[in-house]
Amino acid sequence: MEAPAVAAQAPLASATSPVLPGVRHFDSPFADPLEPRASIGLIATDLLAARGGERPPFELSGGPAVRDDARMDWQAVAALGVTVPLLRLAEWSGGGVVVSGQAGVFGRFRLESPSRDDLGQDWVAALPVEVAHGDVSARLRLSHRSSHLGDEFVDETEARRLEFGGEAIDGLVGYGLGSARVYGGGAWIFHSTTDDEPALRMAGRRDRFLVQLGADADWPVSAKGDGRLRAGIDWQAAERTNWRGGVTAAAGLTYRVGARSAGLVLRYYDGLSALGQFLWTPERYWGMELNIVF
Repeated sequence: MEAPAVAAQAPLASATSPVLPGVRHFDSPFADPLEPRASIGLIATDLLAARGGERPPFELSGGPAVRDDARMDWQAVAALGVTVPLLRLAEWSGGGVVVSGQAGVFGRFRLESPSRDDLGQDWVAALPVEVAHGDVSARLRLSHRSSHLGDEFVDETEARRLEFGGEAIDGLVGYGLGSARVYGGGAWIFHSTTDDEPALRMAGRRDRFLVQLGADADWPVSAKGDGRLRAGIDWQAAERTNWRGGVTAAAGLTYRVGARSAGLVLRYYDGLSALGQFLWTPERYWGMELNIVF
């Protein structure tokens, strides 16, 4: 049975140096909307069709026609992120321990607005430790996340920015099943600026814990294995949303040349928005993105 590409990346034999070893032991969850990656795409979303209660009400400029049009808003999405293995701490047959560095920014832009408004950005930075032994793999991270509302969107709508951000220790454990993997885990947010937001205080909520479950798979679609079909599903829920979560489904074709790859991915999301600035706003979107690994 073929070893799952989602569970183990480059073979250990190619990693001759403990520094910048070029090997990973826990593949990034394919469907996680905020997993660092390099991509650009287009989505159709209903994010601005309703107000979520995380901030005082705001209105889109342009009158009823603009507000009605926002029921399905076309947005450009861009992500710039990377995971770099930094140090190999141990290796053994079928696994090892690697420390990596991780960073990413995710931005959205309203294409139907004359000024192409910058809606906002979410930033992620982390120091993951990845471990694998046979079919079992795991990742433990010290991570930071922050979210920022775009200046152009604020100028247009006078929407209030939220203080969204914090530091966490998060972990995921995965189990390989042939060419597939299931995973689960969560996060303890030990420092949160979101805790001080008036809406959370009035609702008696805290921002301390998050849970995450998912599965992904990777199948070859060419004789040489350079063409791959990847698919995944990811669900996350947090205490700050009273455990109302969001689910993401993704699927796409990837073509790999050496360490580089490119692929077209279809993505669907339903739930409370994954954007920190709209944490209580329901959102449903679908779209397509081009993912690139340099």
